[in-house]
Amino acid sequence: MEGSRHRLLWDGDCGLCAAAAAWVGGRDVAGRFAVMEWQRAPSPPMTPALAEACRQAVHVLTREGTVLRGEPAIFFSLGELGWKRMSRLGGRVPLVWLAAGAYRLVARHRGRIPALLGQSSACHAGDLSVNVKPDT
Repeated sequence: MEGSRHRLLWDGDCGLCAAAAAWVGGRDVAGRFAVMEWQRAPSPPMTPALAEACRQAVHVLTREGTVLRGEPAIFFSLGELGWKRMSRLGGRVPLVWLAAGAYRLVARHRGRIPALLGQSSACHAGDLSVNVKPDT
């Protein structure tokens, strides 16, 4: 069954990434995604080159075999979750440029963002429970 789903690969050492992955997993009522930490992804599809790329950005491996990285992976995921309009708009100029810049900025500073919001640190190596709480 997992081969018939898209794989969303996120950084298991990043709490911000864990929260985003939990958000996707919680809204994927159709079961379109296998949401997993890239550190726990099986080989194949995980390769040394893909692991290195996943250290830098979220990835989606579509069931058709396309590899999406960063903001295209995010917009694809939103589209699959039913946010088609946002997905299409995110791929158009100039929004695609803004999204790319915003993604790089967030990725670069993901360890500091929760502190700016008054929350605990974004990176908890091995302890993701603080960010994967159900909605209340």
